[in-house]
Amino acid sequence: MRDTRIDDMMPGRELDQHFANLIGYQSLTTAMNLDGSYGYTPKYSTTWEGMGEVIGEMQRRGYSYSIHNTEKGVWVQFEQWSPEYDLAGFGKSEAESAPYAVALAAIKALQGEDTTNEKNG
Repeated sequence: MRDTRIDDMMPGRELDQHFANLIGYQSLTTAMNLDGSYGYTPKYSTTWEGMGEVIGEMQRRGYSYSIHNTEKGVWVQFEQWSPEYDLAGFGKSEAESAPYAVALAAIKALQGEDTTNEKNG
């Protein structure tokens, strides 16, 4: 998964599973999905409810966040500060929808990708 740029991932199951793996989420079901995969992963990148779960998880981990509307859609930033007021974690993204932008920014912050994974243009 690390060879795929986070910004190139589309909202949906793959992106949701990537975030779930980062936070240690384990599905408790073995039911087969329509796509042949197993288990349930919350729809972090496509629903408002899922977006709320991402924000809640990031807040539990000590991140603050900003969300702003832009001409392109929604811009999101997560940041975490150390006790010495040093930036300890950072991730930002801009996408067409709030849930998608939140999921992208959270993944970047958790992976320590900062802004080096942003699309140019």
